[in-house]
Amino acid sequence: SWHSSMPACVDILAPLLAAGDLHTARFAALEYAMRPAASAASPLPWQQPAGGTALAAFDKAAGDECGAAWRELLDEFLLSGEPALATVAAKHSALTLPPPPPPSASLISMEDYDACCSWLARGGDAPRRCGAASPGGSGCSLANGSTAALLLPMLREPQVSVMLPGRRLLRLEQDGFLRPFDVATVLWPAGYLLGLWVAAEARPGGLLSRGGDGAESCQVGGDGGGGDG
Repeated sequence: SWHSSMPACVDILAPLLAAGDLHTARFAALEYAMRPAASAASPLPWQQPAGGTALAAFDKAAGDECGAAWRELLDEFLLSGEPALATVAAKHSALTLPPPPPPSASLISMEDYDACCSWLARGGDAPRRCGAASPGGSGCSLANGSTAALLLPMLREPQVSVMLPGRRLLRLEQDGFLRPFDVATVLWPAGYLLGLWVAAEARPGGLLSRGGDGAESCQVGGDGGGGDG
């Protein structure tokens, strides 16, 4: 077995979650669940980037094993209340963000996101159109005008980056494949739009604009004819 020389996922996650290091624990679980291509069989859609052949494939059984361990260990850790939250906050605040892309950088498109940016398909032979875009990098961030935002909610992704107005980068970590349908741990379309609204200096012609009476609207149509909310 490709996992025969590895400890069980629960043994990998336990010390990380006990220390409140959710970031490292999520990506340790992801590494555990990535099966070498030589062992991969019947790849699922997210395992094969468009235009290339994946070098590693997400193994559902291993992912499910890590998901069960994650839920049990994390729920037990969080029962300690405020001390646990403070520990998680301290660990999270120590993380460093990649620098924002230069103003000339193009936005990642919906068609290219899976091939270039998905953590579950990373390692693939990405097409040339990806440029500097790679999982976790600022070139894979969702932004005002990026059609990739239409892929939300990205239920299985452990991390989603959002480019806020002013080119500030917001990196959101979610349980992803470890707990994909937990509403509180997933970035949903409404939350994405709300995040842009909170951070925006409203400008005419943008995704968000303010009328003369101070009323705000959200334009969702790509041709300017979409509905307002």
